Amino acid sequence: MVAFDSVKMYSIGSSMVTMWHRRRSLTCCSMAAIEVLFPLPVPPDGAPYRNFCERGGRFGPHNQHQPQNQDILYQGEDLSFVTYFNGGLRIYDISDERLPQEVGYFLPPDPRERRGLLPASKLVAQTEDVIVDNRGNIFISDKNHGIYVLRYDGLNP
Repeated sequence: MVAFDSVKMYSIGSSMVTMWHRRRSLTCCSMAAIEVLFPLPVPPDGAPYRNFCERGGRFGPHNQHQPQNQDILYQGEDLSFVTYFNGGLRIYDISDERLPQEVGYFLPPDPRERRGLLPASKLVAQTEDVIVDNRGNIFISDKNHGIYVLRYDGLNP
């Protein structure tokens, strides 16, 4: 399995692949057999936009929780916590690598006042960073809101 980050180039065998503005989990044995496995986030029911690209601001994967061998951080390997700028926080169950499922999300409300320069196009929530501690607290940052502290009931050790 290979994870692609936005604006990075990866080598698969002797071939080079460039992917822009997407984080997808892919599986492949050859360039002709690449298969997309990871879903893109979709807006909640009743949202006034059909997809996050229409929402304004930036959309796409930004950061993912990584414990980096720190005992104070969540170490589980079955959940992936990913921020998607205007798509908020997304939590995926990746216990079956061939069938990742979104099992939770948090979409901050749009700010009412600008507290910085970005996003320049439209004043919308922009979730930046995520870290999960070993008690189950999820910390996310937003460009105009500051920090949210959340909990996910399905956390597994």
